[in-house]
Amino acid sequence: TPSFVSPGIASGADGWLLHFSAQAGQTYRVLVADDVTLPMNQWAVLTNGTFGTNPVTLSDSATNLRLRFYRIVSQ
Repeated sequence: TPSFVSPGIASGADGWLLHFSAQAGQTYRVLVADDVTLPMNQWAVLTNGTFGTNPVTLSDSATNLRLRFYRIVSQ
């Protein structure tokens, strides 16, 4: 199961930075929405990938949104 790595989510100069990890070789999908109550099939796919040996750091440049919600799911 993917999990956030401390500090998990932080704001940076380029937007939101997400740090997460899981077992190497496991595939993942990062979903994003501005309304947490939306059904999961209505969340947008931010990216897909496969975990390596190090945690993943992902930058989301959507800094103009007041709220942003993320889900990391195994594929």
